[in-house]
Amino acid sequence: MSFLLSHVSGVFLSAAAVLNVMKTVGLVVLILVIIMAAFAACVMFIPARYQAKGDIEQMEFDVKLHWFLKIIMFRASYKNSMADYALYIFGIRTKVLDKDVMEKRKRKREKRKAKKAARKHKSRKKKYQKEHNKYKEQFLKENQLDDETLRQATGTRRMDTRDKLEADATRESSQQKAQGNASVTPANAMAVVKKVVHILKTVQEHRPVQMLWADIQKLAHRARPRKVKADIVFGFDDPALTGQVLGTISNLYFIYQYDQLCINGDFETEASYIRGDFDIKGHIRAVFALIFVIRVIRKKQFRKFMKALKL
Repeated sequence: MSFLLSHVSGVFLSAAAVLNVMKTVGLVVLILVIIMAAFAACVMFIPARYQAKGDIEQMEFDVKLHWFLKIIMFRASYKNSMADYALYIFGIRTKVLDKDVMEKRKRKREKRKAKKAARKHKSRKKKYQKEHNKYKEQFLKENQLDDETLRQATGTRRMDTRDKLEADATRESSQQKAQGNASVTPANAMAVVKKVVHILKTVQEHRPVQMLWADIQKLAHRARPRKVKADIVFGFDDPALTGQVLGTISNLYFIYQYDQLCINGDFETEASYIRGDFDIKGHIRAVFALIFVIRVIRKKQFRKFMKALKL
């Protein structure tokens, strides 16, 4: 009886241990799911903010795109006829988009390609050398020749080996040149022209812009600048052209929602110019971009358009 009780208690203890392990695993999985859901919610609903400012006359521009309290930020600037761009994480500039690092990566890729070509050349050389040695041994077995005749015969075979290596190298270089110049051959040019004509015909037939115009307007409204501060003055040597441009700008109804946007035309200038500064701020949430993509994919006409492109 005591043995039976001890056995039953052991079974219960092992079952309790298994339940504890399953409980721990379940809690870990639940925590991971909650973390992933929270991260997805942050990506979807926390807006990515952008800012663009500059001085047109001095040709100085600065663009920023950041997300979640500037944890991730992309910045691009143009100043003194030089462009600079970088990716920042927690305010620290990374070397992901650094020009020197990108050049270094390019040199490494070229070096790897050169090493690969050298290894291929070496393996071919070994292969032909084996053929040469095999021919030499066979020749020695079948013929009894003096040293001078043997040197002449094997030397001819060496020349054949060298010729094969040179022929392979020439073939590879010609193939690389052909690949490099493939885009300028008449056949490829005609193929590109045919593809462009096919795309234009497909666009004219299906009219994708009109098909998606309502969705594009909704996305543009969500991504519109919230704050625009600008003071711009421009003028052309022809006053009539200045008036036409100013009239076209005045017909853009959405610019009237920005109180600090000032655009003036100079009708008395004798030389064309544009000067002023601007500061634009706005944001966009990824969830609206996702909704736009889902709406576009669900449209049967758009799927027919993409199928007709055959790209």
